[in-house]
Amino acid sequence: NYMATITPMIHIVPYATDAGISPMVAAGIIATIGGFSILGRLILGAISDRVGAKNLLPLTFIGEAVMLFFLILSKDAMMFYIFAVIFGFAYGGSVPLIPAMTASYFGLGSMGAIFGTISFAGVLGGALGPFMAGYIYDVTKKYTIAFLTIGILASVAAVLSYYLRRLEPRKAIS
Repeated sequence: NYMATITPMIHIVPYATDAGISPMVAAGIIATIGGFSILGRLILGAISDRVGAKNLLPLTFIGEAVMLFFLILSKDAMMFYIFAVIFGFAYGGSVPLIPAMTASYFGLGSMGAIFGTISFAGVLGGALGPFMAGYIYDVTKKYTIAFLTIGILASVAAVLSYYLRRLEPRKAIS
């Protein structure tokens, strides 16, 4: 999921300016993503206490995926701001849900080690995604393939998170 969130945040300003958006408006788009990510964290974090993180996490990934596909079609400032509001809210909403699910699936005893491993893997994706998108842009002079690829990956994350289930403890073989 880090790849799907960090890549557009790194490339949104050049992508928007390539579409004819002024640099100042493009900077406002990235700020809007940040502001709505805070709202997503607060609102979806609170809602998850009532309905469960497992029920919300796939929705946040679906929101990110749909917005990444929408971003490919974005041509004017209004479309970019629509992307920023929904993508920021979905991305921000996923932030408190991942550790909550980790704790509910594995307990608190190993939470630090397990969540650290999840975060490390995520950071690798978050580092590779912007690099991949930049390379694709350098070769094709477009972001279409890059945003399509991470949109597909966010869709896969949505499906996988929906089908996550707790592992049942194994019985000892006697």
